[in-house]
Amino acid sequence: MKSYYPPIADLHKPEGTECIAVVDQWIHAIATDSQFFCNADLAPANELKTQIIDLLSAKQLFTNRENFYDLVLKTLP
Repeated sequence: MKSYYPPIADLHKPEGTECIAVVDQWIHAIATDSQFFCNADLAPANELKTQIIDLLSAKQLFTNRENFYDLVLKTLP
């Protein structure tokens, strides 16, 4: 089965990096309320972070940062 990554991640990934690395960084940045990686020529980090949170919310994957943190990081050793 082929994985799907949002086209927006492809726009922000550095050359030689895979989309999954960008998506992983975004997920952790949202969960921990930390710096969001982006191509600043395309969008400011805070605007992109808001856009990604809106996309996650629309898919019912994000309700608030605390719940998202638990969803993403609580099961890590």
